Amino acid sequence: MPTERRAGGTLSKVRHLGKGETIYPAGEPADEFFIINRGIVHLVPAAAQGVAAYLKRGDIFGDIEVLTDRPRLDRATAQEAASLQCFGREQLPELMRQVPSFCRFLCEDLARRLRKSRDPTDLPDTGLDLRGNLLKFDLVAV
Repeated sequence: MPTERRAGGTLSKVRHLGKGETIYPAGEPADEFFIINRGIVHLVPAAAQGVAAYLKRGDIFGDIEVLTDRPRLDRATAQEAASLQCFGREQLPELMRQVPSFCRFLCEDLARRLRKSRDPTDLPDTGLDLRGNLLKFDLVAV
C-alpha cells in the first residue's frame, strides 16, 4: 500500500483554496477530478432539478464528468479553506495501472452514488451532517 500511495502522489497535485474560492464553474470542460484532503466543498447544480451537496474529507467529486468527457454539471466552491488532491484526465490510465485499489475505490464510490440516486432510502447517508443538537445550544448567548 505505501508504494500505491507514493504512486498516487506522483500522479496528482495538491491545490489549496481559501474560503469561498471557486474550484470550477458549471459548464466548464472537465479535465481533472478531486479528493478532499481537508475542508468542505459545496456543489451547486446548474440545473434547477439538481440537489446541492456538501462534501467533506475523503469525498471524491468531478470524476463523473472526467470519465464521461462531459462539461461540469455543477459549480464547486470551497465552503472553508480546503486542500484538494487533483487528478488529471491524462493521468487516469496510469493511476489505474499503478494504484489498482484506487480503481476499486472509484468504482465502489460511483456505484454507491448511483444506487443512492435511484433510491435515497436504500443506503445510509455518508455525507456531511450539518444538523445541530439544540440540547446544549444557548439561545441567550446568540
